[in-house]
Amino acid sequence: MSAVGKFFNVFRGSAFDTSFGAGNCRTPALLLFMDDVTATTDWAEAPWWLDAVAETDTVGCAEQWAETGELGPLSVEETLLAIAAAGPGPEAARLLVSLRGQPLTDEQKLSVVQLWQPQLAWTTAAEQAALLDLVGPDPDPDDTQAARSDEFAPLELAAALHVTVGHAAGRIRHARLMGSTFTATQQLLAQGRIDGYRVWLMLQTLTTLPPELAAQVEAEILPH
Repeated sequence: MSAVGKFFNVFRGSAFDTSFGAGNCRTPALLLFMDDVTATTDWAEAPWWLDAVAETDTVGCAEQWAETGELGPLSVEETLLAIAAAGPGPEAARLLVSLRGQPLTDEQKLSVVQLWQPQLAWTTAAEQAALLDLVGPDPDPDDTQAARSDEFAPLELAAALHVTVGHAAGRIRHARLMGSTFTATQQLLAQGRIDGYRVWLMLQTLTTLPPELAAQVEAEILPH
């Protein structure tokens, strides 16, 4: 079975047979359908852990699980496990929000805070991508009309976000750098592997270096 289109089955301490014969299913606690990890994330390829799942713990037909809603709510531990397995994105955010108001141990509360960090990074990357879609890349300096039109971008963004024009201009510059020069950093940010504050610190230094040296330093300091 390929890495794309797998179900992950997390069990409440019981065996599970994926042949779907009568009585073969013993209370699966969670089914997470990875419809297309390379399409719904910024991963260049499927992560290593996707193919690490045993074939006996995967099935590839969503229709066979139409009644999974009858399994009941997940426990806190199962929810935390599901969040970690899902990776940063809308589903993980929904599950994190679902834990509000539930009785948690101090360790579980700390885990929730930790699991929000990749979500914040993913959201930051998504916002920067949306901003780049809005303003586009740097205009050609020889295109006078495009350069003049680009001067209005910080004004429009500042009005929309209720920030200063200088702050808006900085946000635009940051998004353009991440979408062109520092794409490797942008990719890790979208994967939740590096946080927005560290990205900001990196760019503060990297933008002072010549392009070739900046690319070399970026490759050396990014996590692998």
